[in-house]
Amino acid sequence: MAHFAEVIGGVVQRVIVVADEDITDSDGDEQESIGIEWCHTLTDTNPDVSEWVQCSHSESFRYHHASAGSLWDGTGFHAPEPFPSWTLDADYCWQPPVPEPEMEEGKHYAWDEVGQRWVDVVANPPPLQPDPASWD
Repeated sequence: MAHFAEVIGGVVQRVIVVADEDITDSDGDEQESIGIEWCHTLTDTNPDVSEWVQCSHSESFRYHHASAGSLWDGTGFHAPEPFPSWTLDADYCWQPPVPEPEMEEGKHYAWDEVGQRWVDVVANPPPLQPDPASWD
């Protein structure tokens, strides 16, 4: 099975699965161009508006598997930018300006964009204890 992502303005709208025989030429070779044409015909999309791009469920090409809301830049798929200070690396993964601390049991970290640092957050805070004086 092949996967194709519909892209409008660089943003993935949806991903569909296409049978191998629907993208195979007369020599038995899979061709992305045949799949693109098939996707436009099946979905009745306008090639001037929608771009169909083959993607890999196993991430064997184009870096990551596409999903609705992910981005396509003409080379690869990647998640939207999580924070303005993060950069996209050569593997199409977002990297913070400061590496995330090593995980310690019971600790969870969140990125603080204003402070440009990782902060420890309490994942499961203890329940608030009511003030017995307020029970009157």
